[in-house]
This record gives sequence, structure tokens and C-alpha cells, in this order.
Amino acid sequence: MNLLNIFQMAKNGNPQQFMQSMIGNSQIMQNPMAKNTIEMAQKGDMNGIEQMARNLCKEKGINADEIYNSYKQKFGI
Repeated sequence: MNLLNIFQMAKNGNPQQFMQSMIGNSQIMQNPMAKNTIEMAQKGDMNGIEQMARNLCKEKGINADEIYNSYKQKFGI
């Protein structure tokens, strides 16, 4: 499963199916950061997920708000 498939499933699919496919992907579940993100989503910790994303953007020198707005525009959210 590549990144484009993940975004297409997130946009077009059922969110529950999307999460189940992510959990069932052993390659993703071997990544500690991805596993932590999925666990936060299962617990409903959206603030934790947002903070993790903002921290990753900050580490990479990326403006999180610009990325978020670009994502919303690209996927019609």
C-alpha cells in the first residue's frame, strides 16, 4: 500500500474500513510512530494526533497550518 492509496481510501472510503486496513497492514504496525497514531485515533485523542503532526512539521521546518489548508483544498474538505 503506497501513500496515494492511503489518501484515496481516507477520502473516498469508510473511516472505519480505513482504520481496519491500516491496523491490518503489518508494515504500518511495525512503525512505532504509526502505531502510536493509530492507538491515539482508537482512543479518540485527536489533540494528541494534531500535536504529533505539528511537532513533525516543526522538526522538518514546515508550516503545519499551510499543509493542513493545502490538504483540505486538494481533497475538497
